[in-house]
Amino acid sequence: MTLRLFVCLTVLLAGPATLRAQDRRQVERNASFTLGASFGDGGTALASTIGVGIGWPSRLGIDVELSHARKLDFTIDLCPPPRVCVIGGQLPVVGRTVSLVPHLTIRLTPASAHVRLYALGGVGLGHIRQRYYLVPGFVSADRPELTRSKLAPAMSFGAGATLDVTPRIAVGCDLRSLHLRDDEGEEARFITPAGWIRTVRVGARIVWRF
Repeated sequence: MTLRLFVCLTVLLAGPATLRAQDRRQVERNASFTLGASFGDGGTALASTIGVGIGWPSRLGIDVELSHARKLDFTIDLCPPPRVCVIGGQLPVVGRTVSLVPHLTIRLTPASAHVRLYALGGVGLGHIRQRYYLVPGFVSADRPELTRSKLAPAMSFGAGATLDVTPRIAVGCDLRSLHLRDDEGEEARFITPAGWIRTVRVGARIVWRF
């Protein structure tokens, strides 16, 4: 009887341990870096993304990504309608955006596939910074620079594909649509585009699994 109890307890304890070990092997953790271009509001600009993620055997995962786009082109209207001004015109505004978005990821192909397809979407927080001069350069060389800074809700969704190079390293391409909710233009500082800042980002991606 004692031997039977010992065997039963051993089987009961070993079963969950084996399952946990299998789960640990099946859970996939990764870090990624994407470099490409941003198109849409703000024109064409260099864009980059770093991220970390985790995926489960159910093909669902979570990826948290920090994205950055620099030297976006905006415009400030010195005399937006219906105002009537003696001096009007438009001046260039240089901006950049940063966003931190957790994504729900769905793997469209099994983890054993050599080429992996995925789709993802999520909401998070972004930041918009814009710098401009109200005085043109030919008027005064010593002109003050003005800066506008704004936190904004962010929404991101897209898809991509990766190709396994080694069991731990993969390369691929990523297509992403990123939307930042900015304020509408004000009469005192009418910067366009305003409201929803919509961009499409295309980039090359490298993934390291650990």
